[in-house]
Order: sequence, then structure tokens, then C-alpha cells
Amino acid sequence: MKADVIAAMPVYLQLELILTERIRSGELKMGSKLPSESELAAEFGVSRSTVRKVLDRLAADGLIVKWPGKGSYVSAERLKMTPTSLSFSQQMIAAGHSVSTKVLLRKVIPAPEHIAQALGLPTTGRVVYFRRLRILDGEPVAIHTTFLPYPQYEQVTIEKLERTQSLSQVMEEVAGVRVVSSHDVLSVIQVDPADAALLNIPPNSPVVLVRGVGYTLAGTPARCTEAIYRSDRFEFTIYNSVLADVFTPASPRNAGLGTYLMPTMIRCIPKEISQEGKD
Repeated sequence: MKADVIAAMPVYLQLELILTERIRSGELKMGSKLPSESELAAEFGVSRSTVRKVLDRLAADGLIVKWPGKGSYVSAERLKMTPTSLSFSQQMIAAGHSVSTKVLLRKVIPAPEHIAQALGLPTTGRVVYFRRLRILDGEPVAIHTTFLPYPQYEQVTIEKLERTQSLSQVMEEVAGVRVVSSHDVLSVIQVDPADAALLNIPPNSPVVLVRGVGYTLAGTPARCTEAIYRSDRFEFTIYNSVLADVFTPASPRNAGLGTYLMPTMIRCIPKEISQEGKD
């Protein structure tokens, strides 16, 4: 852009262009901390309110992340997931990321009422319950909480989960059951202090909550999961189609496939600049 054009712009836009170029060129590297508001104001000879406005715009564009009490940071790369993937770990590995899992808790418990209903269990049914911290390239990015029917999945152990990474693979090895579809609901919540500490983000930060049920080809519910994802590391794209009138969960043509053929799909993508879910 020509210098005379830039000079004619409002001051805040000029500053926004300068900082955007520094980020995109790599001068300000991913994950690095930006100078403080007062430092930027002094460097560019503008007011702190102007700097604050620019930082808010950069955050809205996903170029930076503002952490209360910690400052502003250049956004890290957003992780990419295709819309129909049922395995978090397999997709991340395919994208070239190093994936590891830490099982935070694993025990057999009475099935909560909503879980028993979702899995088609009797009110006295029990489930294998576990929580996993998902780590990409050494950084915690998600927490997955899962409920599996007991005793069918009694042999899903901590050792198997941490060794194999993919829950879908473990389920198939243990019980010969393959999950082929899922019906997920997405929302945004504030993370509680305990989970914030696990994810290394400030308390009350926004996180993406994905709750869902995984189904077999016969339409049998096989697992319930609740997952939270760091919003500074993931974005979700929703696809829509007129095929919604044809492929619905109740349609015989889609029997047993949940939302696998549904036209509205969610893609999870790690950022390039800046609880049911999948395994």
C-alpha cells in the first residue's frame, strides 16, 4: 500500500496495519508477547486508548490473544481437523503434530441420568468414566471426558489410553465395536479454575465445549463425551446444505448414522496467527 494512502488513514488503522504486518512477516513471532499498551503508545506517539482499540481489533481478527493480567500475545497456530473425523489424535498426527495423552482420572461409576439415557442404559447401569488431557507438541490444548458402557468396556485401561492415544482404536480392540458417526453439540463457556490450570490458561477464559454421542453402524450409542478446547488454539467451521431435508437422524436413509451424513458439520482448526467430543 502506498505511503500517501496510509498517511491519509485514521491513526488507529495505520497502527493496525503496522502491527499486522509485523505479525504476518514473522517479526512478531507466534506465541511471543507484544509490548505493553504504554510501550506501544510511546513508540508510535499515540494515546493508550488508541492502542487498546487496535489490540481489540487484532484480537477480534484472531491475530493476537489478550490474557487479563498477563498481556497480549501473538496467536499460536490453529490446529486443523476435517469435518467428519471421529479421531482427534489420528487427525492431529496426520497433520504432523506430536500427540500425547495424560489420563487424569479413570473409574467405574453409576451412570448419571442423562448419560444412561443417551447410552440406552438402565437407571441402575454403570459406566467407565475417564478424563484425558490432550497435549499437542508439548502444549495442553483440550480435556476430554468420556463415558463408556460397563462392563463392555471394562478393559479400557489407563495404560491402553495413554499408549494408543485414539479412543476409537482402543474401543475396537477391546470390544470389537467401531464408532462410525457422532451427534455433537457445540457451545462456548468460561473455563473453571481447575481446568484452566490444566490447560495453562487464565481462569474464566472462553473455551469451546463439544458434547456428543458416538454411534455404531447399527445406530447403537457406544460412547458419550464432553470435551473442552482452548479457543485460542481452535476454530470451528460449520457447513450447511439443502441436503438437510434428506439426511436427518430420523430418516430411514440415515438410520444408525447419527449426524454422519448430516449437512451441518463442524471442522476444528488450530489458529495460524494468534464436555462430548472426539478422541
